[in-house]
Amino acid sequence: MKEWMTIDELCGYLRVGRRAIYAMSERGDLPCFKVGNRLRFERGEIDVWMESKRRRSIDPDVKAAELLAGRKCGKALVEDIVDDAIASVTGMKRKVRPDRGH
Repeated sequence: MKEWMTIDELCGYLRVGRRAIYAMSERGDLPCFKVGNRLRFERGEIDVWMESKRRRSIDPDVKAAELLAGRKCGKALVEDIVDDAIASVTGMKRKVRPDRGH
């Protein structure tokens, strides 16, 4: 049987304020249902949603090994490898290094 929560119950469950819950609901980021003019949240869907938002830790040694595997290590510069690793983890673009024409 599904367990439904009110906004106050969800605030306690997630330990966030009502304003945050309303904002996420309005943006469509948080799974919810409207019953009349009140929001309801299914606990199982909230748990799945929370798991999807979890940040996975990335082992820098594993990431460096992955980056090195695709390169000719003799020509790779340490700064380039670090820049690639940071860019792949953060989603940011690589730094431009004028001294190497990158």
